[in-house]
Order: sequence, then structure tokens, then C-alpha cells
Amino acid sequence: MENSERNEAPLIGRDIPWEAIEGEFCRVKHFTPLAIVESGKVKSASSMLPYASLRVELPDLSEHPDYQQKLKGIILPHEALMPVMHKLDFRNLWEVFKETDINTEIMEVLVVYAPLKRRSLTKLFSGILPSLVIRVYPKGSQEQLYEKPEKGKANQSLIEFLAKQLGVKKNAVTITSGQTNPVKTIQVMGISDDTLLKKLNLNK
Repeated sequence: MENSERNEAPLIGRDIPWEAIEGEFCRVKHFTPLAIVESGKVKSASSMLPYASLRVELPDLSEHPDYQQKLKGIILPHEALMPVMHKLDFRNLWEVFKETDINTEIMEVLVVYAPLKRRSLTKLFSGILPSLVIRVYPKGSQEQLYEKPEKGKANQSLIEFLAKQLGVKKNAVTITSGQTNPVKTIQVMGISDDTLLKKLNLNK
């Protein structure tokens, strides 16, 4: 990770705790690989460095006062640097940015820090290794996900968004708690747990 890049934006894990962005959708602005993939295998120059660095745009949560209680006074900057520490995360990012032709005019890549999803794969380091969910969405999806609640408009948009991603009817998706909070509990009917995790790319 270059020093000039470090000076431009705070580093997640050093300047910003990982817990502050847990479960939040961050938009990838730039992918800087520090390793390569050859013949399907990840090759890293040094075990002391992350596999890559992401420059990400963090969501604007200024209109969500309940979130500040979760952060305990931490205010998220507009952008930050996110180190990619897990080999599987790097392989997935490499596939998206190096092996897939993404039209950034109409699409965007969102990453979510979801550390509990890979504990079975990283038993020893499950408490410290970040685990990222990487998804490609239509451009503007991040703003849609964090749209300020207006007579239920944002919640309805979220329901429509999830129903489309999961391939279920809108009435199968219900927000059971957190209607006015960015942290929500959502119930989805008519889909198995395994299928839901696969649709959301959480089963790797």
C-alpha cells in the first residue's frame, strides 16, 4: 500500500475500526491488487502485506442518529482505504475487476464487511480476519439502500430491491424491526436458508 494513498484517506482497521462498517454497503472506487491470480491460484509477493487495497466510498449515515449510538461517537469519512486480508475475498475481487467486463457507467461494486460468515473456514483467525461480501449492482444502489426514510419510501425500495435480488415476490419480504433504523431485521418467506445465502453470496 503506497504511502501517498495512505495519506489521502483513513485506513480501515487502523484509523477506523472494522466494527464501524460491519454490515454496511461500501462502494468500491478503486481496486489496487498487491497480489496476482495465475492459473486460478493466488500468488502474493509478501505474507506481511494485504492481498489488495480498496478505496471505498462509505455510506452517508448522517441522517440516521441511531447509527451514531452504534459507532459511539465515531463519524465516518466520505472515503476510506480497505485492506483485503482474506485470500477468498481477493480472489472474488480479482474475478470482478480483472476477469469481468463491468460497465461502470451503469453498474457499481458494493462490498459488505460480514465477519461471521466464514468462521467455519477460518477457525483459528475467525475473530480477526475480515470477510467481504462482494456484489455488482446497478449504479446508484448505495444511495437507494440508505435513502432517508420518507413515509416508508426507503423501506419499500429496500423490499423491492431484495425481492428482485432473491427472485421472490415483494409480499414475501417483510421488515420485522428497524423500520426507521439503518440496521434492520428482515424476514423472507418461500426460500430456503441455503438458497438465500447463495443469492446474497454469503455461502462462500
